[in-house]
Amino acid sequence: MMTKKKTKGQGRISAWLTLYGSNLDELAEHLNISYSRCSLLCNSETVPSHIREGLESFRIDDGSSIPSELLPEGVMRKRGAKKGWLERKMEQVRQETRREVKAGL
Repeated sequence: MMTKKKTKGQGRISAWLTLYGSNLDELAEHLNISYSRCSLLCNSETVPSHIREGLESFRIDDGSSIPSELLPEGVMRKRGAKKGWLERKMEQVRQETRREVKAGL
C-alpha cells in the first residue's frame, strides 16, 4: 500500500496549536478566514505572503508564536485576469467584425 507523502506542515500547525491550548478556529478568526480555508492553508506548502504574515503574527495567551519551521512558505501570487475579460474581448471582436462588414458594403 502506498502512502501519500505529507507536506512539511501537514497537521503540525494544528498539533502545535493544540499543544499550547489553542486551535484552528482561533487561528482562522485571527486570519479573518473560514476554518476550512485555514486548515487548507496550514496544510499547503506555500501560501500567499499576506497569509504567511498573519500566521507569523498569531500569538497564543503566553505570547508564543507558531515556530517558523512549521509555517508554509509565503509567496507572491500573480493575480489572474479580471472577471469578464472574455466577454469584453468577444464584444470587441464583434464590433470590429461589424465595422469590417459595413466598410465592405
